[in-house]
Amino acid sequence: MEKIKEFYRAIFPLRNSPTTPMDIIGTRWDDSDLYGDLEHDEDIEVIKFAAGLNTGVPLWNARYPLSELRKIKAGAKMGAYLYSCLYEMEPIPQEEAIFKQRYFKHFTVHPSRTHLTRDDGVCVPIGNCYMTIDGATEEGKNDYSAMVIAMMDNQDNIYFLETYNKQIDPALFIDELFDLYEKWNCVKFAGQKALVEKMLWSFIKKKMRVEKRYVSFEPLGKNTTLNKEYTIKQLQPWYEGGYVWHNITDKEGVMENSFIRFPRGKNDDLPDAAQMQLEILKPSTQPKITTSYDRNSLELWKRRLKRAFGTSNFNDASNLLIGARTY
Repeated sequence: MEKIKEFYRAIFPLRNSPTTPMDIIGTRWDDSDLYGDLEHDEDIEVIKFAAGLNTGVPLWNARYPLSELRKIKAGAKMGAYLYSCLYEMEPIPQEEAIFKQRYFKHFTVHPSRTHLTRDDGVCVPIGNCYMTIDGATEEGKNDYSAMVIAMMDNQDNIYFLETYNKQIDPALFIDELFDLYEKWNCVKFAGQKALVEKMLWSFIKKKMRVEKRYVSFEPLGKNTTLNKEYTIKQLQPWYEGGYVWHNITDKEGVMENSFIRFPRGKNDDLPDAAQMQLEILKPSTQPKITTSYDRNSLELWKRRLKRAFGTSNFNDASNLLIGARTY
């Protein structure tokens, strides 16, 4: 793959003029291939024609109806991976994904950041928040710095409240760290001990001393390339069991895309920061989860009666109303 990328970089300047168009046609084999890089280039127009088995709408129904596509995919010499690359223009077949799209559930955070409302209508008070970070360690390798803010309710559900993923200078990353830490009033932040102490801690201590802004740090063990995949996989049963919820702002975004494409994806910074949460999260001591009701529901009318008359009993309320009318 690197040789192909080097060849592309070598021939690109050889065009007649900077405005001369170039057509690049090929098959996706990996998230890190040339086409994967070009898809993230704002100056590149990407055109994809997927066969349509994943969407249920065949691109060329007369030649390749869904029944024919299923037959091709099930062929002994094809399989899910080759079919996904050759016919759907995606190097990550969904059925082979460790984290599947259907696992993702969402919530909306109230502007006050005091509570959130899940897609199933359950309202959850936001309790103690924790931050985990995965900082870029190698320059020139397109490494991203990632942060994840999360909380756990008293029923062990995990809520990823906010995520951050950007190529950024370490000094600016520290500024963002302090801002997010204070925004969510985090209890602590955690990260690999070697990374934080080697690259960030001296700047963090200076910032605390000069600006009188303070953060609490919990060091985590070393995360090698070998065990990184296994630690991220620890989240899989939490997702499949329905215990993990994403902010609606992350729907179909970098976070979810990184999980779907793991471990073949180009970047796994956010999943890595997310799995660190399992080491520091503590169940919330906030009141029990309550259900959000429709404004005209019976339950809300009972509450209104209780506030107005000091009772939620309909008979008592009716007697009060009748007494008030006859008086």
